[in-house]
Amino acid sequence: MGSDSSSLNSFEEVSVIVPVGPGDDSWASLLPSLLNLPEETEIHFVATEPRKLNLEGHWNLFLENWKGTAYWWTTDAGRAKQQNFGFKKTQRSWIWFLHADSSFSKRTIESINQITQKSFVKKIFYFRLGFEKKHFNLMSINECGVWLRSRFLKTPYGDQGFFMHRQIFQELGKFDETLPFGEDHDFIWKAHNRRVRLVEIPQVLKTSPRKYQQHGWFRLTLKYFIFLLVDTVPRYRIFLRRNQSLMKKTAITLFVKTPGISSVKTRLAQTIGRDHAESFYRYSCQALGQVVGSVTSSQVDGVWAVAEVEGMERWKGFRTIHQGEGGLGERLHRVYQHLRQEYEQVIFLGGDSPQISTSDLEEALFLLEGNHDFVLGPAEDGGYFLFGGSLDIPKHVWTEVPYSSKDTFSSFMKGLSSLGSVALLKPQFDVDEFSELKRLYDVLMDQPESHPAQLELGRWISNLRF
Repeated sequence: MGSDSSSLNSFEEVSVIVPVGPGDDSWASLLPSLLNLPEETEIHFVATEPRKLNLEGHWNLFLENWKGTAYWWTTDAGRAKQQNFGFKKTQRSWIWFLHADSSFSKRTIESINQITQKSFVKKIFYFRLGFEKKHFNLMSINECGVWLRSRFLKTPYGDQGFFMHRQIFQELGKFDETLPFGEDHDFIWKAHNRRVRLVEIPQVLKTSPRKYQQHGWFRLTLKYFIFLLVDTVPRYRIFLRRNQSLMKKTAITLFVKTPGISSVKTRLAQTIGRDHAESFYRYSCQALGQVVGSVTSSQVDGVWAVAEVEGMERWKGFRTIHQGEGGLGERLHRVYQHLRQEYEQVIFLGGDSPQISTSDLEEALFLLEGNHDFVLGPAEDGGYFLFGGSLDIPKHVWTEVPYSSKDTFSSFMKGLSSLGSVALLKPQFDVDEFSELKRLYDVLMDQPESHPAQLELGRWISNLRF
């Protein structure tokens, strides 16, 4: 078994370390997920006792199907000691600390592969946490709490699967073995104080709610909440006061024209009429605004870049700025240069691809926060539907691009590549022709991530009469 290693050969440098506590049998449920890893992966189980006889069959079956290297070590009890022990047993470059009651998908593996190939050394990566809820629905509240804590307080816990280069683990002094618990929390604060960036991987790592079932949901949730109030929040406030410069700010900017003042969707208007084309554009911008709003936070702002001064007051929800005069290249340069004075990263979107999802934007953010200077989303017609950058761009790179042509993307890509590394998103289609409305309708109504405004656009398309 194991994933196809032809495209995942970077796992030759990945080691998975799984601490197994006293009496913990949950490791057996992790084995099916581990079988999805490429066979080059090295796996270390670090327990406090030998495997139980009644679980030996699970281990033997795993070894029969696993063609890679797997070890079962025993050492003194204590998760910090066990994880440090596993680290000492490997010389590989990338370390993934997994709790025994975790499970993950093949998309998780693809994300890790992407990280190792791009050599994101000065970062600690972690996953979103999801609980197995089929027997315990209250855990959806805890999922929300974990997301808020990780996103706004930047304090993920160990059950979110820390993934990092061994150099970072060594520089931070490994896990503190003197702590009876909370070694993961302590480790994250050492990372903050050493200016190591924490980056969320937009994939879900599942974990079991067994602790909440054993000790009582209310009792354990209250315990963690009190710990958050008395320890995490005060630490974070001190950290912010000392490290304001570390706040990573991104502007996601929608380039728009104001219907009724400027002509919009002129090619589409030739088949459905100007009024319908303007309505489509309004619905599209509303949908894209909702998608952008789904990822805005203390570190991400939404911005309307409006073509007309007199139209700026009509755009609500985000701050508005004027594009200025001149051709499209000049206006793109002006807005990018202006926002780069306030934000470390700037993302541009147009109004032609309202099917863009929250995941698309999160992937763009993830790539920019990693080791990429720019990100581009190619459009099927030769243009691009998304641009993101974290470096200054000379004006000529913008103005020498032949916009609205089949060479737009390739020309811009060439210019950006001369300045830094460029990551690509999956291609999307623009809606410029009547035939593309049906395709858009199918995507909006079928994709599980569609926001209410995107579904409203889909219903408008289905009712279109002209």
